[in-house]
Amino acid sequence: MTENLSTVREEGVLARFFDQRPVLFLLLLAVVLGFAFQGSRGLYESTEGRYTECARQSMAAGSLLEPVLNGEHHWTKPPLTYIVIAAGLKLFGENAWGARAGLALAFVLTVLAVYLLGGLVWGRRAAPWCGLVYALSPFTLGAANAVSTDTFLALWQALAALFFWQALRGGRLAPALLMWGTVGLGFMTKGPVAIMVLIPVAAACFFMRRHGEKMPRVFHPLGILLFLVVGLTWYVIEIRRHPGLMDYWFFHETVGRNLYGEFNRNSEFYKPLTVYGPVLLAGSLPWSLLALWRWRAIPWPKGVWRRISAWPHSVEWAYIVAGVLGPLLIFCLSTSRLALYALPLFVPITLALGKALDFLVESGAWRKRTLLRVAVVVLCVLVGAKFASSLATSAHDMRVLGALMKPVMAEYPDHRLMILEDVPLYGLQFYTGETMTPVEVEDAQEVMKEVRSTGHPHLVIVKNAKLAKMAPQMDMRVYKVRPISKSWSVIVISLPENEGGGE
Repeated sequence: MTENLSTVREEGVLARFFDQRPVLFLLLLAVVLGFAFQGSRGLYESTEGRYTECARQSMAAGSLLEPVLNGEHHWTKPPLTYIVIAAGLKLFGENAWGARAGLALAFVLTVLAVYLLGGLVWGRRAAPWCGLVYALSPFTLGAANAVSTDTFLALWQALAALFFWQALRGGRLAPALLMWGTVGLGFMTKGPVAIMVLIPVAAACFFMRRHGEKMPRVFHPLGILLFLVVGLTWYVIEIRRHPGLMDYWFFHETVGRNLYGEFNRNSEFYKPLTVYGPVLLAGSLPWSLLALWRWRAIPWPKGVWRRISAWPHSVEWAYIVAGVLGPLLIFCLSTSRLALYALPLFVPITLALGKALDFLVESGAWRKRTLLRVAVVVLCVLVGAKFASSLATSAHDMRVLGALMKPVMAEYPDHRLMILEDVPLYGLQFYTGETMTPVEVEDAQEVMKEVRSTGHPHLVIVKNAKLAKMAPQMDMRVYKVRPISKSWSVIVISLPENEGGGE
């Protein structure tokens, strides 16, 4: 009795909660992380603004299955992400909270999925550590605070992995079918990249066959049929409705984006190092550092590094290694590279780190209470970082720019809004409710003709850096420059007073 009380005191309340109620522990942790200050920061340009404004316009037009942006169909991504964003806007209002609510929910569900997945891969003891690492990794939480497809894709891929391991451990068909269904939902979220979740599935099945183990029925025809129905039906319907759409998706969104750098997404040969390197090195801190700090205490396989089949838990490690290196190789070879693309890799990465922390605790290399205290500190830091981001000033924050623009727009109530760039500021459109026309410097004469013909002033938003280069050639009798922030100014183009008075 005395010994038990001593053990309880030594572990502490937090450790007992972590051990005895891991689902509730992780649920509360993920909810706090995911929803705290989720809408306190304005939408950033360009990705957040584009996705949110597209969802808003599509919802207003009743066209969520055929997304629209500024009066044209927007086919760059399938509609599932826009539908989720629109649901958030409908429930919580047309603001950043509404735009990011779905991301917070997806983050919570992914944490729970990783916990359950860790239990299937490593056992119940390691499962809470897997969920904890995913929840308290800066990169996974940061991604859940940025409107894009990637957090939703990570959820579908975590669920696909969970259902695969359920099929593997239990030998039942139903989880295998669910795996294919979630791959289909991933395809409806971000297209062909979703099928990369099958790389570690194939690797695990390969090693099981080599070991003579019973194969799970993951490649059952019913599963593949379910994937085709869930993932491809929308594509087939839209291709039949819109001639030329197949060519756009194949030659531009697939071939052009990934082979020819068509969309200018870090296509330079060295960019994999600068884009993915920092994410992989720092994205799971401090947990990766804590595992490395005691790396000698981990029973690494000796002399068999090149033969995964000789490792303990070889099928599990084959799944993890293939789940990281397979997609990463494809990301590096592609000419379209953004840091958020690497987010689904953190599902297998956190499985590895969760197992490492579990072993280090059980071997005495780290005390459980120490790691949980670190978790509390990381929780405070990450929530504090989300709060601090709402206070930071950024040229990309369109809520701030929208507030600065409103007095100028009110001064010229019959204005037309323009931007001196090749694409609109979609986030600013979201906050002002006005469609914006992109113009180039070469269009100045045409803009002036339009002002004279309509009599309406034109407000042209321009970055101050670009304005500084243009200023020497500007006729201030025609153009009135209104600085509105350190980064932005408005060029007011209106009729000269003598012309305006003569009308």
